[in-house]
Amino acid sequence: MIGHKIKRLRMQKGLTQQQLIDGLFDRSYISIIERGKVVPPVETLEILAQRLDVPLAELTNYSEAVMRARELLKVARKTQDINILREVWEICVGVDAIEVMIECVLAWSDVQLGNANEYIELLEALNQTIYAMISVDEDFAEMTTLQFRRANTYYHLRMTDQAIIAYRALESQSISTRISTIVSS
Repeated sequence: MIGHKIKRLRMQKGLTQQQLIDGLFDRSYISIIERGKVVPPVETLEILAQRLDVPLAELTNYSEAVMRARELLKVARKTQDINILREVWEICVGVDAIEVMIECVLAWSDVQLGNANEYIELLEALNQTIYAMISVDEDFAEMTTLQFRRANTYYHLRMTDQAIIAYRALESQSISTRISTIVSS
């Protein structure tokens, strides 16, 4: 998870992997860090934080927050406790942990919600997560699932026009994907 944060910060700064690690270590090392295959030691994090012009705490707090959020998410999935999901959500938003935000809203949308206010809260979380996913310019496998659940949430809220627009957008994406596949074959 720390690797995703490092990659986002690097991309925000407009740096290539080579520019970030120039003279420090091999580019393949930063690649495996960014893919989450290895967690770098604190000494490496210190150097990366300096090169990324962020406090070391931004990287170390991120790791601690993600671990805490994942622990709480396990409990929330078992108990279906919306208050725990809210806590996980707040932790994730606080450190910009998009991957765990995705897991959280997926779990949240699986919970049987009781009233319109809870659906509105879920809709806000879905929208914020989708926006965060788009803003980092990465491909997320869960994007279509989140968009579908957002459309379903509009439907539950009896926001029929928004639900129809959301479902049609998903249908258009599906058609575009199929056409792209055919054209590239």
